[in-house]
Amino acid sequence: MIKGKLNFEDFQKFNYILYDQYLFRNLLSIYENEKVKYKILAINVFKEKRVAPIVIHIDSMSSALLQDYYENIYLIEQTEYLNKFDQMGLVQNLIKTDLNLDNLAEQLTKLMLINKNTLFRFYDPRVLIHLYMSKGLQILNTDIDRWLKRYFSIFETWSFDLMEHSFEINAVDFISEKSTQKSKIQLENFDQINSRTKEFSRKNVDFQALIDFMEKQYLAFEVKDDR
Repeated sequence: MIKGKLNFEDFQKFNYILYDQYLFRNLLSIYENEKVKYKILAINVFKEKRVAPIVIHIDSMSSALLQDYYENIYLIEQTEYLNKFDQMGLVQNLIKTDLNLDNLAEQLTKLMLINKNTLFRFYDPRVLIHLYMSKGLQILNTDIDRWLKRYFSIFETWSFDLMEHSFEINAVDFISEKSTQKSKIQLENFDQINSRTKEFSRKNVDFQALIDFMEKQYLAFEVKDDR
């Protein structure tokens, strides 16, 4: 499901925020002063707290802070790029899950580490868009297929922000879909599609045109029947 910015009532349905800190101003002092619970992810990899991804427990915010966060951060703060495809809000990801903060942070960190040499920044909306748009395809390889099953197991609903729109993933809908071999796309193809999309978005900022353009890119990886 694709939406515009969520209203405050829908925003409150989520209980965690996940985002890349290096893209935005530092809010750690605010979280600490307001006693907001958070976890820095993979600090051993990123080394500095300020540049590592962070998960925020929304339920630990006071009602006044939550309202202020919604109005002055969620609705307003976003990256500023020449191309629309790189535009995303500070609240890059909203997550609804039954996991507590420690368990969620642990699971998110494990999902980031594909192997000893590969860090998968799946939480970047410019990556999640591919998982969202290709949900009807049997995409990627066996290892990533297993990764997807782990990913869907940790949340109920996941919303990510890109191009001034919210894209909502409901885990049950993805898991229940019957997968058929329709595509041979691999992880490395994401960067290729993204480069094309960024170039296209410099000339065309219409949201639907960008979505249509991306959908056409996946056709290049469609499995053809030779018979």
